Amino acid sequence: MVRAIQLAKATSIGLCLLFLAGFWFGQFTHKEPVHQRKLVRFWHPASGDAEDLINKQVAAFNASQDEYEVQALSVGSHENTKFVLGVLGRDSPDVLLEIHQVLPQWVESHLLCPLDSLMTDQERDLIKKDVYPVAKRIGMFRGHLYGMPGGFDIAVVYYRPQDLRAAGLPDRAPQSLEELTEIGKRLTIVDKSGQIRRLGWYPVPWYTSWLSVYGSLFGGGIYDWDHDRVTIDTPQNLRSLQYLYDFGNGVGFGRISRFQSGLSEPVESLIAGKYSFLVDGPWLIEGLKKHAPNFEYRTCPIPAPAGGVPRASYSQGGFYVIPTNAKQKTGAMKFIEFAVGLTNPRFAAKTATTGGLPMSPLVVLTPEFQTLINQNPQYKTLVDLLTSPKIDAPWPIPYNLFLQDQITRYEDLVERGESTPKEALENIRSAVTHELARRKELGYHD
Repeated sequence: MVRAIQLAKATSIGLCLLFLAGFWFGQFTHKEPVHQRKLVRFWHPASGDAEDLINKQVAAFNASQDEYEVQALSVGSHENTKFVLGVLGRDSPDVLLEIHQVLPQWVESHLLCPLDSLMTDQERDLIKKDVYPVAKRIGMFRGHLYGMPGGFDIAVVYYRPQDLRAAGLPDRAPQSLEELTEIGKRLTIVDKSGQIRRLGWYPVPWYTSWLSVYGSLFGGGIYDWDHDRVTIDTPQNLRSLQYLYDFGNGVGFGRISRFQSGLSEPVESLIAGKYSFLVDGPWLIEGLKKHAPNFEYRTCPIPAPAGGVPRASYSQGGFYVIPTNAKQKTGAMKFIEFAVGLTNPRFAAKTATTGGLPMSPLVVLTPEFQTLINQNPQYKTLVDLLTSPKIDAPWPIPYNLFLQDQITRYEDLVERGESTPKEALENIRSAVTHELARRKELGYHD
C-alpha cells in the first residue's frame, strides 16, 4: 500500500513537471543552423564576463569545423531545475554546463548519458593519461565518466606577508598547521574591550564544509576512494573536528561570531587587513586583481598537521553533461572536448581565467596559459596542486547533497561550541543510517 501511494504521488508530480516543462521550454527558440549543419543546443548558467567567454568558445568551435553548429543559451542560475524539466518535457539541450553537485542523483535517475560511451579508444586513453587526478574524480560515478570538468577550484591559503614582517616573523609560508596556528595567535589583534580587530588565522573554508577540506589533510575524509565507501566517524575525522573546536575555544566562540558579523566578502576583508591568513578558492585571485591590483598577498597550500597528509585539499566545480535524450550526442561530445582543451588546448588557454582551473596539463603547458600564470604569480600555487593525488572531490554517492547538508549542520554546531566533535560525528552517522534505510524502503540500492 505504501509503495502504491508513493507511486501515485510520483506519477502526479511527474505529470505536473511534464506540464511545466512544456510550458517553460516552449519559450526557448533556437535558430536553424547555417549551411545545413547539425544543431547542438547548449545550455549554461553564465552571465556577464563568464557568458562572454562561453560565447567565444562556441564561436571558435563553430569556426573550427563545418559539421556542427552549437547554439548557446543562458538559462540562469537555476539551470539544474530547468534541465530536469527539459528532460521530462522531452525538450532538453544536447549539452549542459552544470555548477551544482547533482551528478550522482541525475545518473541514478537515468538523466545522463555516460560520456565515455561516446569516446573512441584514443579519447578514453587521453582522459586516463592527460587529465589531472582530481579532474578524473569529478564527473565519475560507478565506473563511468558522466561529467567533464569545465573549470574547478582548489582550497588554498591566502595571506598578507606585510603582517608577518610588521610582527617580526619570517616572511614565508608556514610549514605545518601547528605553526600556522601559532602565527595566527601572534597576528590576532584584540582591543581593550576584548573585541577582535584582526584575526590572524581563520581556517574555516568560505564555500564548503570543514570535513571536505580538512578531513583529507588529517588523513581521513568522508569518502574512501580506494574502497568506494563513506567514512564518517574515523579517528582522523574526529581529530580534524577537534582542531576546529579547539581553534574556536582558544579564540573565543562568541568573539569570533561577533567579529565576523560585521565583515564583508573575503576579498574586501583580506584587503582591509581583517584577516592575515584565510582559506578560499581561485576566484579570490580574480577579485583581488579587480579590486586592488597592487595589493600584496601570497598563496600556499593549506599546511598539513603533524602526522597528516601534505598537499591535500578539496575541489569542486562546473561540469559538462549530456542528457540521455539528447538529439545530437556526438556533436555535443566534440564540443565538450574542444571547450575543456582536449582537442584544442591553446584556445582553451586563451579563454581561461584565474577563477577556475583546467582539467588537463595540455592546457597548462601552452604558452597562453603560462602567460596567465606569469601575470598572476600566486595562481601557480593552485596549478601546482593539480598534480596532487590527495585532492578530494564531491563524493560519488546518490545522497551526497543530503550528506553534505548534515555535515554542514553539525559542523556549524562544533564551530560555535554547541557540540563536541564526537557528538557531531555520531549525529552525522545516525542521520546517514536513517537516510539509507529510507532509500532502501524506496527501492534504491546504495
